[in-house]
Amino acid sequence: MKRNLSLILLSVLIAALMLTGCSSASGSGSAAAEAKPKVDVTKMSAEEIVKTFQDAGYPIENVQVLTAETDKGELLGRPNQYTSKVIFEDSRSNSPAAGSATEGTAGGSIEVFNNAEDAQTRYDYIQPITENAMFSQYLYLYENVFLRIDGALTPTQAAQYEAAFISLQNGELPEQFSETSK
Repeated sequence: MKRNLSLILLSVLIAALMLTGCSSASGSGSAAAEAKPKVDVTKMSAEEIVKTFQDAGYPIENVQVLTAETDKGELLGRPNQYTSKVIFEDSRSNSPAAGSATEGTAGGSIEVFNNAEDAQTRYDYIQPITENAMFSQYLYLYENVFLRIDGALTPTQAAQYEAAFISLQNGELPEQFSETSK
């Protein structure tokens, strides 16, 4: 009888250990499933970047993916210039765009370059122009990606785009947009 009781207790102990092992394995599996996908913004096109903003719920509309033929600045694909560019409108604004980042209501643009040096050169060219209130823009540069947000948007609205851009710089997708997020 004692022997049977010992075997039963041993069986219960083994079963408990197996269940504990299974539950911790599934716990770590679910954590892995919840992990955010890693992104490398420096290898993304302007179209892919704006899509990540849209997928996160940013109020972006009227996205125009420029081509060499539709780029009014005639820089797309030219030596030392951007290799992809999008312009977009922010649906929260009814203000006309300041400067040349967008052609309709206020929004922004994303320019992607072959390298950081070309992006920095473009930033250095645009930055003094945007000091004039008529051409006001919020400028964000990371490596080979140049994000320009129209100055007609509020500082809080621009900061929301900046936060999404910083997420991409950190290898993460942007957090889901909310009107109060910064």
